[in-house]
Amino acid sequence: MKAALRLTTVAGILLASRPGVAAESDPAAVALSRDISRIVGSQEGTGWFVDSSALNEIHPILMESVCRATPETRTRTRALLEEEVSEKGDPRKLFQERREVDADVDDARRAERELQAFDYANARVQAECPYWVDVELDFRGRQSDADRFTLRLRTGGLLQLRQTEVTGVSRRSYGALVG
Repeated sequence: MKAALRLTTVAGILLASRPGVAAESDPAAVALSRDISRIVGSQEGTGWFVDSSALNEIHPILMESVCRATPETRTRTRALLEEEVSEKGDPRKLFQERREVDADVDDARRAERELQAFDYANARVQAECPYWVDVELDFRGRQSDADRFTLRLRTGGLLQLRQTEVTGVSRRSYGALVG
């Protein structure tokens, strides 16, 4: 177990030294950045005004994801988020140039907030992650259903279930109507 953890740590350090390549190819880092994006986006939708207030409000939700990610995943996630901030630019500078909050300013502000939120949570991992929460080596995210099978049903009181089996050129369907 310790040897596997050391190997994972060494691999993480080597991958983190090339953040653009490593982070994009790391599903766990992508999943964590996706969680952070979803959390920040949700908070923005309810009115993100003062950074400290918004960060305090989303703190427990951020920790649910960040606490489950390995240190290497968190390092690569930060690299992904930094890369996004670099690509989008400085929102203050963009705003000064344009004198309005257009789509580019909004995107840059969102990228900056995602990095802020990550740093806010990551700085508290040692002190605040519950001891009973396990780190997941293959972290897949908690805030989205990406890469998962999901079944959602919305009905007006009528539900139809159907399974179709295709064998060669014939097709058989089985269905049930529940009302």
